[in-house]
Amino acid sequence: MFTLSCWDSEGDHCLPPATIMVPLGEDGALPEGFRLWRTTKGRRGAHYKVALRWSEGQPEQKKSTDLGAIQIGDADEYALADLLAGSVPAAPQSFWVRRDSMAEIDAAVAGVERMANDLRAEAQEPFTAPVSSEGAALLMDANGNALLGLRSTGLDYVPSRDLVARYAAALGVEVGYSATRVQIIPVDGQSLSVGGEFTGATVTRAGVENFDTTGALELYGLKLANGNPIGLRGPLSRGWDMTALPTGIGPARPHSRHITTGYVIGSVRNRYRAAAGLPLIPALVGSLGVPGAFIEALDKDSQVTDRGVAGDLIWRNKLWWHDQAKRLLAGKAYEIPWLVWLHGTSSGKAGDAAGHYLGKMRAYFDDFRAMLAAKGITGLARVILMQDAADTDTSALPWHVVDEHLQFCEEGSAVLAGPLYPYEVWDDNVHPSADQTILFGEVIAWAMAEVEAGRQWTIRRPVASISGNVLSLHYASLREDEVLTAHDAAKYGGVGISNLGFEMEGATITGVSVAGHTIRIGFSGTPTQVRYAHQRRNATGAGNKFTAHRGLLRTSLSRTAEMLPDQRIHRWSPSYIINL
Repeated sequence: MFTLSCWDSEGDHCLPPATIMVPLGEDGALPEGFRLWRTTKGRRGAHYKVALRWSEGQPEQKKSTDLGAIQIGDADEYALADLLAGSVPAAPQSFWVRRDSMAEIDAAVAGVERMANDLRAEAQEPFTAPVSSEGAALLMDANGNALLGLRSTGLDYVPSRDLVARYAAALGVEVGYSATRVQIIPVDGQSLSVGGEFTGATVTRAGVENFDTTGALELYGLKLANGNPIGLRGPLSRGWDMTALPTGIGPARPHSRHITTGYVIGSVRNRYRAAAGLPLIPALVGSLGVPGAFIEALDKDSQVTDRGVAGDLIWRNKLWWHDQAKRLLAGKAYEIPWLVWLHGTSSGKAGDAAGHYLGKMRAYFDDFRAMLAAKGITGLARVILMQDAADTDTSALPWHVVDEHLQFCEEGSAVLAGPLYPYEVWDDNVHPSADQTILFGEVIAWAMAEVEAGRQWTIRRPVASISGNVLSLHYASLREDEVLTAHDAAKYGGVGISNLGFEMEGATITGVSVAGHTIRIGFSGTPTQVRYAHQRRNATGAGNKFTAHRGLLRTSLSRTAEMLPDQRIHRWSPSYIINL
């Protein structure tokens, strides 16, 4: 048996510590042509430990003896007896290979490091420390990240692109972005689907352009009916020039004044898919929303009398965009996995009666899916939405749309990515700036990936129960890997919010506590209703940055935003009303 004492190299080969078992001939000789890799003559004390094993007696007994240690130099051949008669340097005391003891590391190991540093989504996350609760590093790169290490579950390593490609070829699977599949993701609704202004935002267009948006696609060569070119922002309430067909599909580009929600989702979607262990598939995104448009104006049955919209122009725009996407994707496998919905403010501002908007949503998405089926465009076409947060003055109107967004998701008709109330507005009305659009756009992409990976996402309204003077609200839909938590109370500057955002009818709140998946609200009186992030007040005024609906309750699940790495995104509790 020849056991290499530590990591070493020969030429282009990296040698792990391992044991070679060699059967001896009847005369005790090694096999003809037997070869051992050369060691590095003491650079790291690398050597072979030599041992002999045999069996004898009846019943058979296995015996062994250590013969010594040898090193293999540059000679063409050696006699084992001569090698055993020599001496070798003592091995170093530390078993782990550290960067500071590898100043002269061989080209093979350096090559491994270079390949690992070139990894992207297809690589595993490296260890963050040589020895930690995560495991122990055996080989590290120049940045202190482990390329090879031991976890409690066994050996773990960061593969190179070349290695992943070879495995994929052997298994018949794709590596990196698929060259044969594309996912179509239309973003529909009102102004929030069109995007947030760069004016007043913490992010600039130049900064957005520097972000790696690999995998985000748009249609090129689109024009308005007046001949003006139009990009990812879409035609809004105007018509496409349907005689000027788009010329192709290319990388998505930010608008000069806005960052569209579709651009954000397309840019980060595959980063969140990679984190969830899902394959990378390019996303063709389209902005089909119209600022201020009522839901009646978006549907195929829209008429000139429907709240000021001239016929079915908006619907025809959508039909044409999907036709062009289908035409340009000929030869690819394409599908629509998601329909993004950012709409509802118009219904709230109009004071629509309870149930009106909910019924219109059901009809609209039935028609949308029927349209896709008629065009032969497959896919689950699941609706994913952000819950409306009203505007800055909710003092006079009920804003039923907010709760109906939640009802639509609770009945299984959509996935609730999250509420909009935590995101700042720049105009003392309803419109988030570019940086806030990035944050909630990333939450949508995060939710998509989690659902596609088979994990729960929609947070439903809690189950209410009263015992004495305590109302318990149990969030039964939360995941096992999260708990409720109170966000920083300074978020709204203490204005327009108390008790984390909870309010009661018929009773006075005396205290709110958070534990696990449950909220406990102490009260005096006889409560008839509890509301969360559903305030009725006028919040307008100089310096105001939020809508009237405000809350501080979220879960412990949080992560760094991809496009804004200095900020974090969270899973916030939706707004809701519960009658007691």
